[in-house]
Amino acid sequence: MSKAKHPAYHIYVNCRPFVRAFLFCVKQRKLASEKIPAYFAGRFDGDGSIAKDNQKDCRIVYTTHNEAIIDQTLMYQWNSEIQTSIYYYKSAHTHVLYIRKSSVKQFIDAIRQYSSKLTHELIAP
Repeated sequence: MSKAKHPAYHIYVNCRPFVRAFLFCVKQRKLASEKIPAYFAGRFDGDGSIAKDNQKDCRIVYTTHNEAIIDQTLMYQWNSEIQTSIYYYKSAHTHVLYIRKSSVKQFIDAIRQYSSKLTHELIAP
């Protein structure tokens, strides 16, 4: 194996109740409502994509169905006007959360300021 080219950091907290609470929040995706667009921007930057016309095929890919359901529920709680659907692709073993065409502009506008993918690509406001 080759040596790492960038340093890796590991945060250590010596407070078990704090770590337990943090891990619970991560597991349940419980975030403050003002942080939810930043969370979805991170998910979109990591595993999301959108068509070049900025109106169709806006999606985020997940490995498990449970993750996709949790995020779909979180998105509905955050903004019930954004319509989504989940599909399972058997050949790729992936679950995909699609943002419906009628909701793509609203979703993109909400996450644009937090997304590095949207600010560096051709997606114009």
